[in-house]
Amino acid sequence: MGMWKLIDKPVGAMPIANKWVFTKKQNKEGVLTKYKARLITKGCAQRPGHNYLKTHLPVVQLETI
Repeated sequence: MGMWKLIDKPVGAMPIANKWVFTKKQNKEGVLTKYKARLITKGCAQRPGHNYLKTHLPVVQLETI
């Protein structure tokens, strides 16, 4: 569908570490309503002038997959 493309890492670039955080959402009665997943990056690993201006949000719709 042309939604994204895989590119090579630039020479000398250090990838920023990340991790998945999974949570369970409940309503007022305590009944499980949905599961949520979020990809979190370590912002403290950013370097001024190198990777401050670009932000990439890993959101995918089911149709894309």
